[in-house]
Amino acid sequence: MSMNLLDMIKNNGAATGSYQSFIEQAASSNSHPKFGYDTVLPGDVFFLRSGHACLVLSNGLYIHSTDEQNFHGVKMDSLLESRGRKVAFRLNTSPDNKTGRDAAFLVKDWVNDGQNADQGRGKVGYSDVHLPGMGLGLRGIMSAIGPSKFGKGARGRLAKYKGRDGMRPKNAFCSEMCILAYQLVMAEIEAGFINLDAKFTTPPKLLDWFRSNGSWDIVWAGSEYEM
Repeated sequence: MSMNLLDMIKNNGAATGSYQSFIEQAASSNSHPKFGYDTVLPGDVFFLRSGHACLVLSNGLYIHSTDEQNFHGVKMDSLLESRGRKVAFRLNTSPDNKTGRDAAFLVKDWVNDGQNADQGRGKVGYSDVHLPGMGLGLRGIMSAIGPSKFGKGARGRLAKYKGRDGMRPKNAFCSEMCILAYQLVMAEIEAGFINLDAKFTTPPKLLDWFRSNGSWDIVWAGSEYEM
């Protein structure tokens, strides 16, 4: 494997420096509303400088898919505990944010219930095989080097998920969860439909897509949740 390919994999398939710089600049400037009670809405997709993508559930909570030491999968956490610089995007074509609320309500059902919580995983897991010396797992490598174009494979997976209880995939990493939340509540022909293959789209790839799509706007940025 070439050094260039190794670098690309370790950088999550995109220029990590440019991803981090964009979030740093957005969060430290006065060009956008600040991260807080008056600005967040259900369905807002936000990116952490660390390379993590999350989705707001309600004013005070967010949902994300994580691979932590004692928990693997989709879980709910408090926005008050979300540290570090971040920037958020929102679909601007949905009256009264209906689509955002639908996306947030959908993934709420993917969060751990009592039995799954005892097992340290969500209803939708974060299954991965970590490779020695790589610093990330097989799913991360696939998302970094795989094609992110929305095509036959992505459509087939969406159709499969729609036939399941709660439209749940078995596993999803962070940006994959955010993309699927919207793809499963929207039609492909709708403006702002995320026409990326969720399975092969890392947070930097998704951030770049949002930045280039006129149906999604930056709606807030910052570090700590302002009440």
